[in-house]
Amino acid sequence: GAHAISMSLGWPHNQNPDRPTWRTNCENTIDAGTAMVIAAGNEGQGAEPDNIRTPGDVPRVITVAAVDCNDSIAGFSSRGPVSWQDVPPWFDYPYPPGLVKPDVAGPGVNTQSHYICNGYTSMSGTSMATPHVAGAVALMVAANPGLTHDDIKQLLEDTAHDLGATGKDNEYG
Repeated sequence: GAHAISMSLGWPHNQNPDRPTWRTNCENTIDAGTAMVIAAGNEGQGAEPDNIRTPGDVPRVITVAAVDCNDSIAGFSSRGPVSWQDVPPWFDYPYPPGLVKPDVAGPGVNTQSHYICNGYTSMSGTSMATPHVAGAVALMVAANPGLTHDDIKQLLEDTAHDLGATGKDNEYG
């Protein structure tokens, strides 16, 4: 019965995550009516198209980058594009150009966060940015329970303040 899932986790491609299983599970979860909001990862730039962690690289999920208090992309925030050209059974989003990811950015640098058993502390990462976006998703669903995951993703992209290159880009989304 969950309306949204916030996932601050991911595996770099060099750790050989089971990408087909992750994509299948994410697609099934989305099709079951749950919005998926997932951290992009903290690998910074480079290694295109393998920089966004799995499952943040799944095409339909809402993948979240991190910005600082000046709305500048965090140096650690993983960047796109992503490709599934060598992953059966999809073989899609060939690189170049690949699929533009992340989808949106949230505050993730020196963010006040709960640290298990130690109260609150300042932390940085796309794992700090992701819950902010998931909170926005929860508010959207509360206002309009009929929204689908794909509607939510499109609304987030359409109403986000455009940072970086004009339009959706591989740094900010």
